Amino acid sequence: MIGWLIGSMEFLGHRWRAAVAAVLLIVCEAAFSDAAFTSLDINRLLDSVTPSFAAPYPEFSPDWQPLSLRLVGVDLAQNGEPVSGERPVLDSMFPLTVTCYWLAEAEVGQKRGLELKVASHDGQISRTEEVKAGPDAVAWEAGSVYQQSFELALAPIVSMITGDSMLVLSLFPRQRASASPVALQRVPLHLAPPLRPGRVSARNLSSAITGDYHDLSTSFRLGRNARQTVPVPSETRGPATAIAVISAVSYGSPPQNEPVCEIIAKGEGAKTHTCYLRSGVDTARGDFDFYPPGSVNHEKAAVIGSWDAEYSDVFNKPFKKHMYLAILPLPSDARNLASLEFVSKTPFVLDIFDVVLIQTQQETRPAASP
Repeated sequence: MIGWLIGSMEFLGHRWRAAVAAVLLIVCEAAFSDAAFTSLDINRLLDSVTPSFAAPYPEFSPDWQPLSLRLVGVDLAQNGEPVSGERPVLDSMFPLTVTCYWLAEAEVGQKRGLELKVASHDGQISRTEEVKAGPDAVAWEAGSVYQQSFELALAPIVSMITGDSMLVLSLFPRQRASASPVALQRVPLHLAPPLRPGRVSARNLSSAITGDYHDLSTSFRLGRNARQTVPVPSETRGPATAIAVISAVSYGSPPQNEPVCEIIAKGEGAKTHTCYLRSGVDTARGDFDFYPPGSVNHEKAAVIGSWDAEYSDVFNKPFKKHMYLAILPLPSDARNLASLEFVSKTPFVLDIFDVVLIQTQQETRPAASP
């Protein structure tokens, strides 16, 4: 028997909403409802229920009581198209539809809390929302698999997390008092960073860069293995002698002189030139002054702008965060640029605050001590 249960999903968190109101019931063998489920039962289910990302079979301790719900797996989709692969690349312009396949191991009459978390590759940055999984008006029958879809807006997430990341689905125990949710599935993702307007004032640029230049007025965040291409508008193309990049590192301290970003300058035709941002030379930790002198494993680069940090330093005193200026010369045969590709070379976060094309030969003015 195949039937449809129609109901609306209730969600917590203003960034989540119901994507599909229909709940699909797939009836499995009746024998499943008479005994505890095993990994063999799950394998038999997967012969007829085939989510793109199958969930592992968790062996819970006897006293945990896992809510009578077991996650079989999930499907992912963007812009109406299925998403697949070992680490699918997601476009932040489109929301992500997450479709869960739930096995009811016993009758399920109420909704349960489901935590949906997107985290950076190392878990240092995360965004978490709680939704409601389970039936609406009609109880879910034991021995059946039910399908529910949720839609996730990626734009608020990629302001914090880009590159290699993880979607974690966790279920709360039946008795929620002081209980933490149990992770049921982790799906590797790659979040493509969006381009946003530049974040460096014209005053700061003119005080640090002499001569003629063109501000591309763009900013983006690079997480692990992230990359972003910055197009050069055709009306601004012309001889450029150097690239100015304003940046800062966070969530880690790369060693002195270590490349943190590869920049591929692509000229019209086949001409390309590759250069690098180096830790302690061209960029540095944005919160460099949070730490005691000499404790960061790279030097402070040339500061182009500073602002008050929202927390105190290790001595419980106010301090300033910084962004740093790097001027990277271009060879004479790679100066008529069509685009610049930025490729992360560090497991840490690199914020690009702005990119500038310098059109006259110059020397960098020394940065004033903040």
